[in-house]
Amino acid sequence: MGVYTKLIKKIAAVTAAAVVSAAVLPLWQVSVPVWAGQEVIQEDREASELTLESVRSEAAASYSGTEKMGFDLELAGHSFTGAAGLDYSQDTADRKYMQVFQNLKDRSESQTIIFRFRTTAANAFLFGTGIDGINNGKNMTFSLNNGKLRFRLRNQKKSEGGTAAGLQGNVGSNLNDGKYHTVAVSFHPGLGYAVGNVNLVIDASQDLYPAQWCPEWKAGFDQNNEAFTKFHIGSSALYGGDANGAALNGSLDFITVLNKGYTLQELQRLTAGDKDYRNFTEMFSGGTCNTWLFTGGTEGVADFAGNKTTRNWVGIFESSLRESGTFVERGRFVFNTAKKGADLAQLLDEYDTRILPFGTRVVGVMIGAADYRKKAEGLETFEETLTELLNRLVADRKIPLLLTPYPSQEASDAAEITRYTEAIERVAGEKFKIVDFSDLDPANLNSDGGLTPQGHQVVANKIKDAVGAGGKTSFTFDMLSDGSYTVAKQKDGALAQLLEVSAGADSITFKTEEASADTDAALEYTLTDSKGISISGEVPAGDTEFTIGGLKKYEQYLLHVYDTGRGSVRESYQPVSILTAEGEQGTAAEYEDHNRSVNEKIKETFTQDEAATWLFMGDSITHGVVTQGYDNVPQMFAKYLDEAGRTDDIVLNTGVTNATIATTLHQIEPRLKRYRPDVVFVMLGTNDVSVNGENTVTDAGSAVKGGITPEQYKERYKTLVGEIYETNPNASVVLRVPCEMKNAGQGNPPFPAHDGYEEKFAKIYEVAEEMREEHPGFNVAVVNHLKEWRDYRDNVRNDNIMTSGYGWLVADGVHPNGRGNLSMFQQLMKELGLYVHTSELVNYQYELSDWTDTSDLEVTVTQRGSRASVRMNALSGYTNGLKNVTLTLTADGRSIGTTADYAADGSITVDGLDASKPYTPSVTGKDAENSKEITFAASLVHEGGSDSEASADEKRELEDTLQAAEELDVTEYPQVIRNDYQAAILAVKEKYPADGELTSAQIDAALEEIRFVQANMKTLLAKFTEAKEALEQALLLAKKTLDGGKEARYSKDDWDNFTTIYRQAEAAAADESLSADELLRICSSLISAEQKLLNPPQILPPPPKVKKNKTYDIGDYHYLVTDLVKQTVTVTGTKNAGLSKIVILDQVKLLDGKTYQVTEVGSKAFLNHKKANSIQIGKNVEKIGAQAFSNCPALKKAVIRSTRLAEIGGKAFYKDKNLKSIEIKSKKLKKVGKNAFKGTAAKLKLIIPKKKYAAYKKLLAKKGQNKSASIKKK
Repeated sequence: MGVYTKLIKKIAAVTAAAVVSAAVLPLWQVSVPVWAGQEVIQEDREASELTLESVRSEAAASYSGTEKMGFDLELAGHSFTGAAGLDYSQDTADRKYMQVFQNLKDRSESQTIIFRFRTTAANAFLFGTGIDGINNGKNMTFSLNNGKLRFRLRNQKKSEGGTAAGLQGNVGSNLNDGKYHTVAVSFHPGLGYAVGNVNLVIDASQDLYPAQWCPEWKAGFDQNNEAFTKFHIGSSALYGGDANGAALNGSLDFITVLNKGYTLQELQRLTAGDKDYRNFTEMFSGGTCNTWLFTGGTEGVADFAGNKTTRNWVGIFESSLRESGTFVERGRFVFNTAKKGADLAQLLDEYDTRILPFGTRVVGVMIGAADYRKKAEGLETFEETLTELLNRLVADRKIPLLLTPYPSQEASDAAEITRYTEAIERVAGEKFKIVDFSDLDPANLNSDGGLTPQGHQVVANKIKDAVGAGGKTSFTFDMLSDGSYTVAKQKDGALAQLLEVSAGADSITFKTEEASADTDAALEYTLTDSKGISISGEVPAGDTEFTIGGLKKYEQYLLHVYDTGRGSVRESYQPVSILTAEGEQGTAAEYEDHNRSVNEKIKETFTQDEAATWLFMGDSITHGVVTQGYDNVPQMFAKYLDEAGRTDDIVLNTGVTNATIATTLHQIEPRLKRYRPDVVFVMLGTNDVSVNGENTVTDAGSAVKGGITPEQYKERYKTLVGEIYETNPNASVVLRVPCEMKNAGQGNPPFPAHDGYEEKFAKIYEVAEEMREEHPGFNVAVVNHLKEWRDYRDNVRNDNIMTSGYGWLVADGVHPNGRGNLSMFQQLMKELGLYVHTSELVNYQYELSDWTDTSDLEVTVTQRGSRASVRMNALSGYTNGLKNVTLTLTADGRSIGTTADYAADGSITVDGLDASKPYTPSVTGKDAENSKEITFAASLVHEGGSDSEASADEKRELEDTLQAAEELDVTEYPQVIRNDYQAAILAVKEKYPADGELTSAQIDAALEEIRFVQANMKTLLAKFTEAKEALEQALLLAKKTLDGGKEARYSKDDWDNFTTIYRQAEAAAADESLSADELLRICSSLISAEQKLLNPPQILPPPPKVKKNKTYDIGDYHYLVTDLVKQTVTVTGTKNAGLSKIVILDQVKLLDGKTYQVTEVGSKAFLNHKKANSIQIGKNVEKIGAQAFSNCPALKKAVIRSTRLAEIGGKAFYKDKNLKSIEIKSKKLKKVGKNAFKGTAAKLKLIIPKKKYAAYKKLLAKKGQNKSASIKKK
């Protein structure tokens, strides 16, 4: 029978969480661990003296006393054979049971009945006391009715003035299975007509007494004044001719009656000895919201990489589990707390955060590779851990469900899977349900060993079969296909960079390590200039260096390079900004920010080290019904957290089909309060705004349909948000305006179901504003899905709000399909500021049909030298109208194009063309009604050459460019540069009058000169800034001499000369009219005057100029200047191959006399350094580059003194085979690259700050170090 034989016998003695009286709790709370201040209060489980034996002893003692307020009737020796039972209706000298009943009738305390029986008969009378055989509220009887427990209780009915009335119920199921069952009932009449005034438990079940009866009935021995006249056991006339009066054929071990009540949790402990942990029928008992939790390692985690946007097995298990029933029963949530890489020991260690806090009844645990790959050596520990875990689950009144490993693609795993499956069977024995997946068809596995979508479905359906859930699914997962999208490319855990980007006068060259494919180009590029004109093309196959020539001089370009080796997925290298001028180097630019707004508090939660709980509340849309196996928003968000590496975060979905705010508030504990979430997403309204919505809940707990007003909707919503604030005042709340509905007026006139929904949804903004006012600091955001869907329809393509084709809705016109859920998820991320460029999921797109069409309108594209243009009035004949127009010219595989808003009297122009090449033109426009891209019949004509007179459009372009140059805000520049700039622009204007006779070539020349002036202004600013900094430094040093009090040492002439020049330098430093050269001359004079005070006099030249991106040798090391303003350098290596101790300084003084902070150790800086045995890194280093100290075989110790270190690159200490200790003092470390410590000493010690131990332990895990390596606090 396994290790649980003794455990189950003693389970009634096991102490659980300290509790508050369940009698005062509503139905939805009594079935879960009790919470005090939202924290679980646990005591030593062995400390309690409450056992079934102790209760029975107390009842027996009460019976032996004079008052006789209870009894313990032992019946184990009596045989009930289906014939006559026992009739104890008359007391005797040694039998006073009727006296006990009479005494209890006259008392008002809580009372309890406990009994234990077994039978195979579907109908049988167990026992009862009362006066007659009528269900009139005057009897107390228990029997079996078709395998269910039927009870009739003495009672008073509130609506009938407190008189007795019929109170009969049937609970439980399959109680005639021939196994023992223990029943306990406590009556709490002191509570009056309140939920919890009766608790009824069978075999440690949740409360089976219908909560809706409590406000109408009070039950108990004292709830009727008529004297008890009968007490029958095993057979009775109390049921008259009813089949439930059939004589018991079976066993009735004991009946215990006591004038004392017990909490629900105590009743569960007292009846746990007969708990059938393989029977899950209570999970589906009417009127209950029993919930499920699945956990485990990687095999249970829903991740995008494995199955894109199809559900994993946990999500599929839930998909049809709770679509029907009452609003309470539809709340049978299924949570997933699996964690990548976790083994059983880790789950046990994290029991209090990953299993206990969610009030779930069933806990399913999937065993995976993290355990079975420990092989035979780990088997004993595994069995001990599983035993301990099951002990805790049983002690916490949870039902364990064990899921064996599924097959592996690795042949070597097969024996281990078998070994560990057998271990699970040994530990669990016959006591717990095991779902065995060892026979899973390998066709259900991906190449990486994970489950295919169908594999997930097979697993989910098998679990449903095992627990009797029904509702197996047969999703085909072929309704949606992958589309095209772009994602930021990563390398070694960081953004992928182009190796080098440099410019010539009219060209840009870039290098990358990735070679394109042998046949088809795998690299593409796009250059965008300051006017929005883009140049795009492909890199020849195999090339890793490519030059884009024929560009405009002095133009600022933004370069994007894409790796298209993944087909429909383009991976973008980090963009680079570069000016086309000889010798210019590109600088990394930011990716385009797709975040439309940022909620700072939620973003902080998303990036913090501490784990967070994210709760989604709502209706069937949040629940995610009818998505045909594709993810809903909460499931996508869980995958997004997985992508972000937030493996300890928990996502909970308490969305309920047909939910309204009214039913949600009635179920507020299991839908919100027990979790204390950090962020709550709420989307309620689709049902609230309907006349068919369950907008009223009666005192008896029944939902009633009917419409509500906008003000009622608002006030109810405020109440709900107030509950969130009360649960956790520090929580962030996101109120989601529901999505669009296709059939907004569904229903039969004159009562369209959702009419007027816009007015009600608009109230959500008022809710947010007023809640922020009422609770200052309360973070409440609003995300409007309705507006988003309509904006997409109006501006992208108008087939989204459809129930077919590429629409976002299923056939009912209300529920979003996979496309609709993806839209809502991505909108949430972008509006809360959580979008990240490297995420596949947030950039993912489903396949779409071409949203294009053609028009017979003929359009002429006119090319004049390097320009081509189209007059937009040529498109005025397009019937639907246009939103914008795109002009593209292509030659030799390179396209140049731009887009402009449509204006009937406007034109669109591209420049930068090579007049000698034959271009193919393309003119497209976006349809104003349906947003389709319309292709027009375009032809190209040449109109003169570059020496021809400029056209009106060209002159207008020059005029507009000059005007923009004159209006350019240059206030940030010093006056001398502003003056030079304005003079230069004026010179261009006078040289090339826009109203004069100019050629096309002159227009090009004028525009080039304007670009040069603007680019040169930035160069002058850099030179001016450098000169001013030099002067200010000289003044600072000179002031020490001036204030030193040593004037008497110097000659009067030298001192007067020094002070005079000092005053001149002070004035110059504040004078913006002086040029950089003038400032440097004054700086030199000041230095000379100060030096002349010394003996012998010394005149110093201006300090040598230090240039950005140039390397300088100081001492034994090479330093690359990275920022002249911030004065920072990167150490890039050493010229001394014999160094035994590498010391990275805090700062270094360069040739210009300035001190520069050393902020980075460059990539491969000390690669293959053979002699160094120790490293000391200075306090200002923020980054250690990839392979910085790789293959240093003598290295034994590294001390990173920096308190600013934020990143350690991939393979930073790779193959440092003798490296035994790395001390990290920074508390700002955020990123550690792949294999950073691979190949280091087997017992490497990573010494980290004590306060960052938890965060760094996770951050530093699995970075290539040996399994024997350790992480130590300091």
